[in-house]
Amino acid sequence: MFFKSILSIDIGNYWIKIVIGKKQKQQLIIENTILLPTPHFSIHCGKILDLEKIKNTISPFLNKQELVGRKVVFSLESPSMIKRELILPYTKQKHFKRMLSYEIQQHFPTNLEQYIIQYRKIEDLYEGNIKKARVLVVALPKKIIKDYLILSKQLKIIPICLETHASAISKLLNNNIQINKLIIQNKTICLIDLGYENITIKIFEDGIYQLSQLISLKEKNIKNYNAWLNEISRILEFYNSRKIENKIDKIYIYGGHANEKRIVQTINDYFHIPVSKIEKVNNIKIENTNNFDLSLYLNAIAAIIRK
Repeated sequence: MFFKSILSIDIGNYWIKIVIGKKQKQQLIIENTILLPTPHFSIHCGKILDLEKIKNTISPFLNKQELVGRKVVFSLESPSMIKRELILPYTKQKHFKRMLSYEIQQHFPTNLEQYIIQYRKIEDLYEGNIKKARVLVVALPKKIIKDYLILSKQLKIIPICLETHASAISKLLNNNIQINKLIIQNKTICLIDLGYENITIKIFEDGIYQLSQLISLKEKNIKNYNAWLNEISRILEFYNSRKIENKIDKIYIYGGHANEKRIVQTINDYFHIPVSKIEKVNNIKIENTNNFDLSLYLNAIAAIIRK
């Protein structure tokens, strides 16, 4: 069977990450990648501020690679998103959406007219003898979505999805996965995405998403370790408090600041938990890419998975 590759674009505050790849059986085949500098004052925390600058940065690469007309997935994380986790009674799909719509109105603290709602069922579980569904719901501002649609049109590519980083990574991980040759089955791991203006913490138990939190780097200085390490500590303490048996077994870092000197050792010393930069994931196969740094592209790669 022929699987056509798609584009995945992750526009960060410092770098634009572009990936060309496809999902083939259980593997993600990455054919090409490029890192482009994000123009100054063109984007902030997922919000496009200057469409023209971003278009003029990406367009030459698409033209050179003959990628005009290709399907594209955009991925982002933004403080403007509103996330809620809901536990709902298990029901058939035709009733589920109606029930979900009602619960969203009850649990979201704002008028949702200016938002688009996305949801993903994380797992089925039992409370006593009652089967329930655990659902992650994300509200995305319509203005952000509209700007990405306009950008797609100007670049002459076909948008198929705007994916949050948390949702993308949760689809990448499963209990058979290996990160840096270590199987994550029966382990609780914390992924820390060290961006240039935000740090995102994601926790997974046995490959199943548990929580995601975003920390703003207000001083724009990753070397102000105490400030953001204290924030991460607060999030990990919250996770540990949810159940007595909760405990983080391993921390993985990735993102733009994951190559900072001594960053691994600093986090390790603070939490006394083993820490590694993500170098390899066993269901990602890289083709025709030399000196490839997986940690820079992980969100964009994960967004290729459509399910």
